[in-house]
Amino acid sequence: MAGVLMSIRSTSRACFSLGLLNSGKVVCQVLLVCVIGCFSGVSNSQAAVSEAEAKAEFIFRIAQFVDWEMQGTDETFVIAVFADVEFAASLTNSLEGRTIKGKEVSVQLIEELAELGRARVVVVPGANRRRIVRFLGSGIPSNVLTLGDSEAFLKAGGMISMLKSRAGRIRLAAHSETLQSSGLRISSKLMRILSH
Repeated sequence: MAGVLMSIRSTSRACFSLGLLNSGKVVCQVLLVCVIGCFSGVSNSQAAVSEAEAKAEFIFRIAQFVDWEMQGTDETFVIAVFADVEFAASLTNSLEGRTIKGKEVSVQLIEELAELGRARVVVVPGANRRRIVRFLGSGIPSNVLTLGDSEAFLKAGGMISMLKSRAGRIRLAAHSETLQSSGLRISSKLMRILSH
């Protein structure tokens, strides 16, 4: 493998590191609720959230710790989703009305790189290695944060992946070489989490 894979072993530790944990409001029995609780202050009386909702929170929070050279004319913060209608719809519902870097979030479904437009983040869900390699190898600009949810995504050169363990826990893993060679300024807090 071309790069060193770095991963988070403990979601709670990541939440503490980012300073986002609201003490006493995390339901530890259900990790996905823990993840959302860490990232958005969900109370322990709330029902369990779906995996897609948990991933949406991860995407939203990760973007808070990355700096792009934003153009003054950009009215929205575009997150593109590659070839997954269901995940694009879920992400749209989860992020509706929210802002990143002072811009309203807009989710856009794309089928090819030419549709990427002014997206700052592209999410490549799924584990179809050929599809991932083809898309990541098609010349994504280095100032676009690439996020996925499989080992195949990292092996193909994706930046950060949200991996689900056998126990149902989501952890972050990163491809260090791709991140370091990108045109993105990544917060030292996020880099510390990705390096553990």
